[in-house]
Amino acid sequence: TGSRQPENAWDTAKFYEDYPTWSAMGKDVSEVSWLLDSLALSGFNIDDVTLIGHSQGAIYSIYAAATDVRIDRIVANAGFVDTLRDPQPDRWSRESWYRGFRESPVGLDYLEIVAAVAPRCALLIGYDSDDVLVATTPELDRLLAFESLFPTIDWLVYTGEHAWPTV
Repeated sequence: TGSRQPENAWDTAKFYEDYPTWSAMGKDVSEVSWLLDSLALSGFNIDDVTLIGHSQGAIYSIYAAATDVRIDRIVANAGFVDTLRDPQPDRWSRESWYRGFRESPVGLDYLEIVAAVAPRCALLIGYDSDDVLVATTPELDRLLAFESLFPTIDWLVYTGEHAWPTV
């Protein structure tokens, strides 16, 4: 990020021109697995991997852990989106800026993706006034039922906006 990030780095229009059948989210998440492959081939020990992400990075960490069992645990800060309650689910497939999915994820139950992380550990941190991701925690009854089924996955909900927790 910062000065290393090219102008319009989040604009996925060119990506979809070049790869019309892919999704930017799928490409971005698969790069986590490619990184683990590269580290292993370079001699790094990847027997104990933790991903920590904020916002889009947190979303990547959830999807990556759901699809790659080499990831042992995640901390996903401001990255859970209750797509069933998101008032604007089409923003994930919009025509401009970052278009994560080719089609709108309407009906996608994000809890099912999080469940795929279990029995590995996950800490999902949300904010009650998140104006970026909006619906950052499931409804309380669904959350309690989910946590009883998957005790290695925990949620913390802070008062505040889309940020890192402060002490």
